[in-house]
Amino acid sequence: APFDSGFISDSVLSQRKPTMKTVLILGGGRFVGKSFVEKALEAGYSVTVITRGRSVLPFADRVHHLIADRRNLKQVHLPTRHYDAVVDTCAYDVEDFTAIAPTIGEITQRYIVASSQSVYAPGSALTEDMFVPDEHSWTLVADRHSDYAEAKRQLESTVARLSPVPWVTLRFSMIVGPDDYTRRLLWHRNRIESGLPIFMPNRSARLSFLHQHDAARTMLDMITSTTVGPINVASPLPLAVGPMAEALAAKTGHTIEWGSSPTTESASPYGIEDDWWMDTSRLQSEGVKIPPYTVHDLANIDHRV
Repeated sequence: APFDSGFISDSVLSQRKPTMKTVLILGGGRFVGKSFVEKALEAGYSVTVITRGRSVLPFADRVHHLIADRRNLKQVHLPTRHYDAVVDTCAYDVEDFTAIAPTIGEITQRYIVASSQSVYAPGSALTEDMFVPDEHSWTLVADRHSDYAEAKRQLESTVARLSPVPWVTLRFSMIVGPDDYTRRLLWHRNRIESGLPIFMPNRSARLSFLHQHDAARTMLDMITSTTVGPINVASPLPLAVGPMAEALAAKTGHTIEWGSSPTTESASPYGIEDDWWMDTSRLQSEGVKIPPYTVHDLANIDHRV
């Protein structure tokens, strides 16, 4: 299988640490969070999942599932008072972190948060030092709806400055997979099969991609890692967006009608003007192996949502 890469604070807290491996995940009901829970269970972890209760968990009988608002974490009755790590898949802005920071300091010594390639401006071979979170400053607080990229920058900056425990921010690239609720890849397939135009300003522009299972495996690896700071997480091989769409067309037996100008309906969610992909040397130095995907690998993804 092309994506089966085989991955597998104080002294008082240390004294409380149980022999069983434990992890708390914020947002484990869908997409990458769901994949992470499945991988953590396979690896023998006792998993506590906190969600808003909007998704049915296929593994509900094998986890501690708590329905709660993540920003009221201190009021949640947890099944244990020590976790090997807190994995956060649904932090998008400053308040998402500041609301839980005191509790994190009480229950774990490791905080792993999903960030995004969006912290970078477009470019090639983007490295972690191209955005240094503790050097970032802002005047207005952003949120995911007003400015997703800036909200993620502010989130990373706040984690870097205020986290009470060692932390890692995983800068995920464009994530794909069968549980992708954004349906970005599926959008292309549906347009192609319906004979509707697709507009991309630069079909040769290359983009970083990441399968949801490799994202989950990376988070799992980070539980036992001692690294601190940001890490780019992507397949080492960026893909040109035009050939990616062409592979989808070939898979379905259709041809693409390329639009000559953008409209609200025809503008591709992968329609970038310039290369936008990350260097993953640091990830590889951590021993995390993500395979180089091909456009055919993406075309072969069967969506479940």
